[in-house]
Amino acid sequence: MIDTSYSPYELVSKVLLGDKSGLFIENVQFTGKKFSIAKFKNPYPTELIDEGIILSTGNTFDARGPNQAVNTGVRSYGGGDQDLQAIATGVVTDAAVLEFDLLALRDSIAFEYVFASEEYPEYVDKGVNDIFGFFIKEIGGRGIRPLNIARLPNQQTVVSIDNVNHRVNEEYFLRSDFLEAHTVEFWEKNRSLMIRAQVFEFDGFTTLLKATMLLSKGKKYHLKIAIADVGDRFYDSAVFLKAKSMKAAGNRIPQADSIVADYIATSVPEIENLTSPSSGSINFSMMLHFNNNEAKILEDSFVELKNLVKLLESHNDLQLEIIGHTDNVGSQEANQELSEKRAEAVKNYLLLNNIEPNRIRASGRGESLPIANNELEDGRFKNRRVAFELKY
Repeated sequence: MIDTSYSPYELVSKVLLGDKSGLFIENVQFTGKKFSIAKFKNPYPTELIDEGIILSTGNTFDARGPNQAVNTGVRSYGGGDQDLQAIATGVVTDAAVLEFDLLALRDSIAFEYVFASEEYPEYVDKGVNDIFGFFIKEIGGRGIRPLNIARLPNQQTVVSIDNVNHRVNEEYFLRSDFLEAHTVEFWEKNRSLMIRAQVFEFDGFTTLLKATMLLSKGKKYHLKIAIADVGDRFYDSAVFLKAKSMKAAGNRIPQADSIVADYIATSVPEIENLTSPSSGSINFSMMLHFNNNEAKILEDSFVELKNLVKLLESHNDLQLEIIGHTDNVGSQEANQELSEKRAEAVKNYLLLNNIEPNRIRASGRGESLPIANNELEDGRFKNRRVAFELKY
């Protein structure tokens, strides 16, 4: 199944990022034709990758099997990419580039992928191959060129058609064949090969590989995932990124809590009283107030709430508790109910902005935790509020 309806941000945040990823993601961009990037699902999940993102030099729909041609491809009339051009042997065209900034709470990053191409096996060692790379660079760092982390486990060999094929590093190569080229008896003895020929059009694949890199603690990085044609606009190639495989790896960095607090304060400037009572927990308040005896969000609160949505989008590990409060006018029972309604109003706003329900909890504290003097109208207004607790 190929689905091109996802936005670049949705592909990264909802498909690629793993649960408890330990990553903040922002500034997601895609350059290329809309049909060159998609979410995919493999009907045979035991083979290669069950689901994830596909980036193609051509049309992602052409990646679907059965395999029945040696030169499937389409001119996407796309442009080049300077990082790919720097390592290519010819002119780069039809580039599909997914890129974003990331901040990790651990000391390394990892994700899994498969590279596939119609240029197998005819164009092995012919000097002109489609090219791809995972280019990562510290933002504001001293390095001039980004590092390509699309490498074999030895961390020395860059993954490419010439470097991984039926002749060299063949333990990382999987061939395909035409589905109609063999008998039923042959396919019964070669089930994995049959599934590849049935599900995918490509003539060759790498095995499932892992891209990894050690990171400087607390630094932001820019990651570019790019693939392009070289020399011709046919013979499509693609890279499949395994769903939920991208995450921070290695050791949790000591300054993780302060990094999260700083990130939150920068992302939502309206935040007040930001504290970290324990590791993995941030408490804060925003100027979200309510009229007397009402749970309707005031118009001037929506700027703050929009920034809160962006914060939750940037880091899918964040779990939010919304805590409603009231002044002391009225009975305790009525104020408890009103505080819960105020928290639910904020929760419903977040749900309408596509924040997942399992990440949000709403509760009320009634009149029990005032922050100002209830004897004054200004104090009562300040107490009619919601506060927040983030866990990660």
